[in-house]
Amino acid sequence: MASRKIRFLMIVTLLSTFTALPMAAQSALVGSVTTSDGSVSGGGNWATGVSLGWSVADVGDNYLYSYTFQAPSQESGLSHFILETSTNFDSNNIWGNSNGYELDTFSDTPPSNSNPGMPGALYGLKFGGFGSTEESIGEWNFDFTSDRAPMEGDFYAKGGDDSFAYNSGFGDRTGAKILVPDTVAQRISITEPGTLLLLGCGLMSIAVWRRRRTRMQN
Repeated sequence: MASRKIRFLMIVTLLSTFTALPMAAQSALVGSVTTSDGSVSGGGNWATGVSLGWSVADVGDNYLYSYTFQAPSQESGLSHFILETSTNFDSNNIWGNSNGYELDTFSDTPPSNSNPGMPGALYGLKFGGFGSTEESIGEWNFDFTSDRAPMEGDFYAKGGDDSFAYNSGFGDRTGAKILVPDTVAQRISITEPGTLLLLGCGLMSIAVWRRRRTRMQN
C-alpha cells in the first residue's frame, strides 16, 4: 500500500512538471543595457541616450535571437552593429537573419578602421543595412536563428559623425555583458524558475511523507 502511494506521488509530480514545460519552452531570456546606468559606453552623439535590449527564445531545437538598439538619430542612422561570437562560429550556425552580415574580426585599426572608439578587437557578426530614421531617437531591430545556446558577450555599434557605443564590460569578464550565441552547439531549455520549483516541491513532499511514515512505524 505504501509503495503505491509513493508511486502515485511521483507520477503526480512528474505530470505536473511536464505539464508546465510547454509554457516554459515558450518563455525567453530578456535583458538590456543602457548609457543611463553605465552599462553602455558611448561617444560622439551617442554619449547618452543609448540602449540595447535583447530576447533569446526557444524555437524547436534552436534559438531565436532578437535585438533592439536605440540611440539619438543622425542622417546616416545606424551604420552597423557588431555582435560577438566565438571564433568557431560560421555561416552554418546562423539563418533567418533579418539583415545582411559579415563574419570576421573587427577593430578600430587598419584595415578595419571604420569602428571609432572600439576598445579592442572583436570577432563576430557585423550587421548592416539599417538605414536612417527621422525620429530624434532612432530604433533599429534585427534578429536571427542559431543552433548556438546563449552566453555572455560584447557588442559594438557605429552611427553617423563617428558616434559609437559598446557595452561597459567589453573585452573582459567584468562589467556589463549581453547575450550572444555560445561557443559550441548545444541544447539547453530556456525554462521558467517556476518549473524547477514545482519539481523540487513535489520531490520534497515525497521525502517528508516517507519520513513521517518511518516515524509512525517506529
